[in-house]
Amino acid sequence: MALIRWTSDPWRDFFGFPRDLSSFFDEVEVVSSTWAPDADIYEEGDHYVISIDLPGLSRENVEVKVENNILTISGERKQEYKVEEDCLCRTERLYGKFSRSFTLGSQVSPEGVNAKMEHGVLSILIPKKEEVKPRQIAVS
Repeated sequence: MALIRWTSDPWRDFFGFPRDLSSFFDEVEVVSSTWAPDADIYEEGDHYVISIDLPGLSRENVEVKVENNILTISGERKQEYKVEEDCLCRTERLYGKFSRSFTLGSQVSPEGVNAKMEHGVLSILIPKKEEVKPRQIAVS
């Protein structure tokens, strides 16, 4: 076992570490060319709903398609301002292309999928197949 001889105050180095680490993170720039918007999926009556937050996007920036029982939502959020690199103080919003895909189960009818965009929220309604919808049976 070797002994380590400190040439300076070890506690100064130890307590100085978080300060040095935080200054390092202030300099790091996160660069991402893709992002994935958050989604909620829930059941509502005779259909399922996928609700996706897309703030700042219009319906022209979003594409919804169903192919081979896979529902894909894609689009692009463009940065609405131009800033020189040395003038940018902080950026937290993500920009660029996005894509989310969901496999549709056998209990839904992909032909009847509808989508609407309202207040930055995309709502996709996926109808259930007739055979999986609950039916009321009259008692005679």
